[in-house]
Amino acid sequence: MPTPASSVTMGATVEAIPGRTQGLRASAIRRPLTLRWRGSRAYLEPDGSLRSFDVLREHRAVFGFERLSLYKVQADGVVHAQRPDWTVRVSPRSAQVTGRVFETLDVSQSFEFFQGASSGYVRKVRLKNSGSAPLTLRLIDLLDPTAAQLGGSS
Repeated sequence: MPTPASSVTMGATVEAIPGRTQGLRASAIRRPLTLRWRGSRAYLEPDGSLRSFDVLREHRAVFGFERLSLYKVQADGVVHAQRPDWTVRVSPRSAQVTGRVFETLDVSQSFEFFQGASSGYVRKVRLKNSGSAPLTLRLIDLLDPTAAQLGGSS
């Protein structure tokens, strides 16, 4: 015979949810990230480089390939930063990649859409030296304007 509802035993599991999302590892992402906002679309590679920025109303790319490179200046020459396994955080309007290079330099790149009198994007780079010795760095932003379609609509 069934027992009354007051004597039924139930169990529950409690799981701690971290207060801040850690993001995805770039090595787990195989294809470019697609961000869309209003009439714009951007294709971002998991390492933070921009494949293209498109204006959807005009059916054309406005900005082509862009990549930021870091170099450390030393007495014996210039050393290119190794490629870390970036941590990627994405929202519909922005993306952020963070990682550590040269064992002591924390790098954070953020990409965000901009809409004013014209459409575009803003890339911000933050560097933090967590070591005790000062660093001399060179930042080079490579941009390929030939990938953009600046002529009339096709």
